[in-house]
Amino acid sequence: MEKRSLNLLIKQEALRLQFDGCGISKAERLEQEEPHLFYWLNHHYYAEMDYMAKNLEKRVDPTKLMKGAKSVICLLSNYKPAQWQSSHIPQIASFAYGRDYHIVLKEQLYKLKAFIDSQVTSSMRLFVDTAPILERAWAAKAGLGWIGKSNLLISPKFGPYTFISVILTNLELETDNPMEPQCGSCLNCVKACPTGALNAPFSLDARRCISYQTIEKKGPCTQNPSPYIFGCEICLRACPYGANTPYTTLFPPLPGLLQVTANEWKEMLPDIFSQRFSKSPLHRAGLQKIKNTIAYLRLV
Repeated sequence: MEKRSLNLLIKQEALRLQFDGCGISKAERLEQEEPHLFYWLNHHYYAEMDYMAKNLEKRVDPTKLMKGAKSVICLLSNYKPAQWQSSHIPQIASFAYGRDYHIVLKEQLYKLKAFIDSQVTSSMRLFVDTAPILERAWAAKAGLGWIGKSNLLISPKFGPYTFISVILTNLELETDNPMEPQCGSCLNCVKACPTGALNAPFSLDARRCISYQTIEKKGPCTQNPSPYIFGCEICLRACPYGANTPYTTLFPPLPGLLQVTANEWKEMLPDIFSQRFSKSPLHRAGLQKIKNTIAYLRLV
């Protein structure tokens, strides 16, 4: 099948499956992004996330992650909610309002894989934030947005509220052109960060990041995460590209999640937490971590 025809079919099917964007780039070493990654690692900005310092060759070269890879297919999924939490209760980053995005997007990816398999014989590997691959860099190379000063991918249509899924394939597909960055002189995200984790444009010190403090950090918070108890999106909400973007229907909030108070979190039993949130991103931090953060903030 001719490259252009296959590209069009893949992108049409991706949109039919409720992905919000699809772009393709050549599988090759990320030579421009590699120095930035090593600078970040050498300054220990990865905090306790030691896995970020492993598999470096695979992170910068997808052909080391999948032998024979020729193309990187990137899929974009909007997660901006139609409704936000009330400001008077402990805040949860909106990416965690609904079902675990790993589960939802993997289901979509397998459907897209099945479609591609029905059109042409190929090898593929599917990833949703679970492998040593620089998703944001690949999405930018595939023309789905640009890397903002917050270090997030900024989509002109969806702002910073996007999940990125990746398919590595041995198919040699027609590639898309990257976008020119459009942040200009804006520093809203950097100025909005309350802990100084965004210590400069395009530089993130995870040790000070509220999202890291409330999810990944094993011990108690050492930075004030207020008003968040899971994740953080202060820099996202400061981004003008996210202000008037459409909301998603793919990740509806879990029942009652937007109304849970500090007292309810404090009194919640482990089995109730598991019943309600076993298929939620909240499960990654766990109930005790959430309770410890609430205690740190002295909300109850």
